Amino acid sequence: MKVVYIATLALLCSFFVSEQVESQNVVHSDISGVYKQRVKTNFYNELNKNYTLAKGYHGMLDLGYSIGCGSYTFNRFEINTTHGYQFNPYVFLGGGIGFHFMSQYNINEKQLISFNYRYHYIDLPIFADAKFTLINGTITPFVDAKAGFFITHGGGTYINGSVGCRFAVWGRQAFNISIGYTYENLQFDTYKGFVSQQNIAKLVNNKKKATFAISLRIGYEF
Repeated sequence: MKVVYIATLALLCSFFVSEQVESQNVVHSDISGVYKQRVKTNFYNELNKNYTLAKGYHGMLDLGYSIGCGSYTFNRFEINTTHGYQFNPYVFLGGGIGFHFMSQYNINEKQLISFNYRYHYIDLPIFADAKFTLINGTITPFVDAKAGFFITHGGGTYINGSVGCRFAVWGRQAFNISIGYTYENLQFDTYKGFVSQQNIAKLVNNKKKATFAISLRIGYEF
């Protein structure tokens, strides 16, 4: 009888001990799961924070190629750099300068007289820039508008509007692609006439002409 009593007591003790251990394991498992979920959430929040357009200084460098259209069709390779202030994830205001490698324009290349002519030039526009990001995320569409004027070869108006998409890399760094439409008021040599009947040297006037182009660009933000 005594042996049976001792065996029963031992069995009950082992049962209570195992229940306690199991309860501790469950509690530990729950705490571990909550901790892991919190770490994961904080990681993704920090990651998304680093991808957003933070308030402060931002710089941009883009390479582009513009295809002439309209009455005066000539192409140009472009390098533009822009610097300014990001007020929030959606609005950027700044300014910049461009280096535009203009092709020669000669509408009558095989004729003696060219009524409108333009040499190969490197034209420099300076411009104000406003960029509006439509959503706040790692991949964000945007609208960009530049307006300014050329400081070389007679000056002239420079306006470009474009739409594109920004791909965040980390922090302020990102790549973007865009397509746009450009208006430029450029100086041409316009045929006026000959010096005289005896002297057939051409007389030309410098006149501004409205030119248009479709621009394709890829850029880097920092």
